[in-house]
Amino acid sequence: MSGPVKDREAWLRLADARRGREGRRLYAMDLSTWTSTHQMAVFHCPEHGAFRRAPHGYLTGKGCPSCAQTGFDPGKPAELYLLWSEGVANFGITRDADRRRVQHNNDDATSYRFLRRVRFESGREAQITERRLLLMARASGYTPEPRSFEKFRLSARDACTLFDLAVTASTP
Repeated sequence: MSGPVKDREAWLRLADARRGREGRRLYAMDLSTWTSTHQMAVFHCPEHGAFRRAPHGYLTGKGCPSCAQTGFDPGKPAELYLLWSEGVANFGITRDADRRRVQHNNDDATSYRFLRRVRFESGREAQITERRLLLMARASGYTPEPRSFEKFRLSARDACTLFDLAVTASTP
């Protein structure tokens, strides 16, 4: 099967085949949360419960964040970061910001640089702050780049201002 998978049933068949063949853990997906392969949906891990993931990410190997050996785990320390390149701000959270920057550079064929990084002892607090930051960006009239919910076309100055406001709002 080539091209994007738009149909839920086709996606489920592909997911079962791909994940099962690769020996990865399969998770139940709450089909009522499905909108498309690139929009967040709710999956259920038998050990850790519900988590949100884009179905496309699930097919590329991303599963339960608490089961993961790498990536983001809300129960562990994390960094909120702001990457910027050629008018695009990329906001995100991770346990390893340097590794994540390299991944973004490779995925987007660009040269992102850090404008801001803040470490949180609680990944959950980083998650809440990131959500606040993304909502603030949308409320300020910025729309995410196509097929992204964390990349916005805006100036470095505006990106830093939004980042600083979101981080300041999270500090008691």
